Amino acid sequence: MKAFGLIFIFGLMVWSWTAFYSPNKGVTEQTMIDIQNSLQDQMLKVMEDSPLKLNNIVFKKFWTKQISKDQVQAQFVITFDEETQPEVSGSDTAPVDEDDITTTKVERSGNVILVKADESNDEQVWIIESIKIEGEVIEFQKGLKFTSKAEN
Repeated sequence: MKAFGLIFIFGLMVWSWTAFYSPNKGVTEQTMIDIQNSLQDQMLKVMEDSPLKLNNIVFKKFWTKQISKDQVQAQFVITFDEETQPEVSGSDTAPVDEDDITTTKVERSGNVILVKADESNDEQVWIIESIKIEGEVIEFQKGLKFTSKAEN
């Protein structure tokens, strides 16, 4: 009976080691870094192209975690200053007085779900499946694709 207990404990140790350190675990650390960098770049580009006047854009927190073999969740907290100008009736080119511009400090948190669509020898293709920002949910019918260098 003692031998069975030792074999069981040894088998449990081997299983737990392979479960946590197996190379086939799914997403590598380098891929996670690539996903974080790509998402941050995409988010900054969208915010800079926005018709709103946004300044001092800072990611206070940004992390990713694997939620299944081919699925990653990115969570973030971002802050920025949003400038708003009063509505000027008549002419769009009328100068706005500096004192009339209001700056609001905004903080948003959210998460993004990504799914691995394809993988070749040197890159992976990830698709953004959904984005949720403080109660706002964006779900893509056809996901936004980007690639990441694969690590063998």
